[in-house]
Amino acid sequence: MNNIRIATSIKYGNYKSELSRSKELANRIKQYWSTLVEHIGLEESMLQNFEILIRPIKAETVNGRYFHEGVHVEPGKPSRIELDPRYDSLKHLMGVLAHEFQHLKQYCTGKITHERENVTGKWLSYWKGNKQSSGSTWNTYRSQPWEVEARRVQESFEVKYISARMKDPDTSLNKIKI
Repeated sequence: MNNIRIATSIKYGNYKSELSRSKELANRIKQYWSTLVEHIGLEESMLQNFEILIRPIKAETVNGRYFHEGVHVEPGKPSRIELDPRYDSLKHLMGVLAHEFQHLKQYCTGKITHERENVTGKWLSYWKGNKQSSGSTWNTYRSQPWEVEARRVQESFEVKYISARMKDPDTSLNKIKI
């Protein structure tokens, strides 16, 4: 299993109130790791230089994000998924994790690629080799093919997660908010 870290701001800083929830999220990730990896179809090689960071994200409508090594992260530094534990249920956050893992898979398999434009320096996005318009609205962003695919995976994993949680004899769904 890869490195799962809780941000210093949650452990010791302004977000200490989120520490218990963050630890529970980290434990759920560990508990459902193999289910998640199997559901997404991730290969071990995709998870070599990778970490999950549980931390506050400044954008209130963003519960998670993925940073790919060499594109969003300096070469040699690990690719990273960030999850914000503050706003949604653990069920939804596990779905967000599946969504972000799908982006990892898209990059690792070459379905999505980026390159810098020589003239403007802007990043260009390609889906299965075809250039995609970046757009500037929320709806344009959500209609990008990689986002549509990742949301589909997110929704199907949330259903699988709920089903697995209901079958777990050690879980009382009345006690634990899923």
